[in-house]
This record gives sequence, C-alpha cells and structure tokens, in this order.
Amino acid sequence: MKKLIIKHFDDNKEQLKWLHDNREEIKAQRQAMIKEADGFSFMSFAVDEKGERIKAEDVPVDTTKLKIRAIINTTNLFDSHKDVHIPGIWKKSLSESKIFYLVNQHAFNYDGILTDDVKASVQTYTWAELGFKKIEGETQALVFDAVLDLDSPYMKDSPENRKIFNLYKAGKVRNHSVQMRYVKDFFCINSDSYPDEKENWDKYYKYVANKEEVDKYNYFFAVTEAKIIEGSAVVRGSNWVTPTLTTEEVKNIPIEADKTITSEDEPPINGTQTKKQNIFIKI
Repeated sequence: MKKLIIKHFDDNKEQLKWLHDNREEIKAQRQAMIKEADGFSFMSFAVDEKGERIKAEDVPVDTTKLKIRAIINTTNLFDSHKDVHIPGIWKKSLSESKIFYLVNQHAFNYDGILTDDVKASVQTYTWAELGFKKIEGETQALVFDAVLDLDSPYMKDSPENRKIFNLYKAGKVRNHSVQMRYVKDFFCINSDSYPDEKENWDKYYKYVANKEEVDKYNYFFAVTEAKIIEGSAVVRGSNWVTPTLTTEEVKNIPIEADKTITSEDEPPINGTQTKKQNIFIKI
C-alpha cells in the first residue's frame, strides 16, 4: 500500500508553505493511494423482531445467522489523515457499485471477506443520536446492512471469521472502517497568502464538526468524492465515530435499509443534509 509522505515543520507558516509548494505531488500521491479510515465507537448489540435492544447473553447460543447494521464511515470529521469527508462523498460510488463486502480488518481477500450479503446506503444522523452529544449538527453515515452466516463459504472453514461472527453476536465489535480511493478533493488553507486554497477553506470549513482540531493545523483536505472498496470490522482507526448500530438474529429474511438517502439526494449548499433520519433503536 502506498503511503502519503508529508514533511512536517514546527512552524505552522513553514508547514503551510511546504504543503502549498508541493500540492501537486501530494495530490498525485493521494490519488494513487488507498485510504483506510475508521474509528472508535460504542458496542454493538442484538435486537429483537421489533428492533428493541436485547442483552448479548439473551441471543440464542445456537444462532448461525446474524443481521448487523454498521456505520462504516461518517462525514464532517477532521481525521488523522487531515481529511474531512464532505456530504455526498459516496453518492457516485453507491450508484455505480453492485456488490459490497464486509471484511475482517481490511484483509480484502478470500480469507478475510466476512460476507457479500451487504446493502450499502447513506443515512443522516445527528451526532447526539450516535452518542456524541458534545458535537452539534448532523452527519451523513455510510451504513452497511449485512448478513453474517456461519454456513456461508466465507465463514464455514475460517476460524478467524467465525470468531468475528461471535464478537458481533456478543456486541464486541466497536469499530468499522471504509477502505477507499480518493476521486475528488480540495486542498484548504486558512491563509490569505494562498488565495485559491483560502477560497476552498471558506467553502468547506463550515462542514467541519470538530473545528477546534482543524484550527490547530490551519489546513485540511475536503474530500467530495471517493470510491468504496470495502468496509471492515477493525480494532481502532482514524475516524472514531463508526459504531455497529444493531445486531439481530436472522431467519431467512431479506435486508432492507432503513430510510436510505438515494443517489438523487444532494448535500445542501450551506451545510450538511437537513433531511432527518430516525434510527430504529435507542442509544
């Protein structure tokens, strides 16, 4: 996997100048690399047929199939890659891709795939609905509704993947990540010395939920389009608001995403999506 190489300076003005002087090379590096973005979250848990939370110990021990709903990525956060994913980032990828994969820790091979029985969608939540009450506003979440089946070819002969199944069943999968490729992004600098990048800053800064973090650096990359490669269950990562929302036993029922934002939906000009979505579980 290619790594982005950025030289760091103690002086912020020198840092910004170096970034600006090398912006074309940095852009080329970013376009050639694969990003893994993910984060800390709260526990997954099981739900009954009504969508009500049940304790992990009450899930039948002989359960062989689970339906899980996981947040794979959230927009508007300034992450450790110095990126801010802008609402609408997944629109084209969702409209073009027919198959999505849930994977064990980004091992995107036949040994690491957990399931291809996945329906991907984008849904809007308030940060409070996701358990982060100190962050105001809303976020567009990339959501995977997936069925994990112990009898599937991906699980049947894989002790490691069966272990992940049991971790989901026990509500122990706290983090998820999207593996992605950059398609379109804009370099943003908070300095009048760089008019084009300052214009980008003024345009996209309003989307940033954790402004106190981006203000420490005075620059970020506003990512407006990216291609989904896969979504993973991981231990920890750079975007920390990626929980497993629900887990439930499945009895041969089809997956239906809840209140999906379709490919026709666009982020508003002056902020994040205002179309309110209601989660069907209580946090």
